[in-house]
Amino acid sequence: MLKTPNESVPQNMVTLKSLQARMHEIENMDVSSFQYQQAMAQITGQEQGEAHAMLGVFREAWYLRHHFFLWSWMAFVMVGSLTVLLIGDIVLLCLAYEL
Repeated sequence: MLKTPNESVPQNMVTLKSLQARMHEIENMDVSSFQYQQAMAQITGQEQGEAHAMLGVFREAWYLRHHFFLWSWMAFVMVGSLTVLLIGDIVLLCLAYEL
């Protein structure tokens, strides 16, 4: 389904859990301390570029799981099938009334 490790939901969950653990480590630190400032700068620097992509993976995985009928190829198949069925029904009704 997902082609690269960066698009892997399980791999992104590992990264997210790691970030969560790091945040729990620093939540009890004094916010004015150098150690806290350094930890926050490190987390911000590491996650700032990756967080948007990670959230995109989670969003797309959720979307695919809960709205599978809206996938572009699936929507095309569904609309095409419904169109064929509708045309077939109209043709059958027309033939039935002409007999």
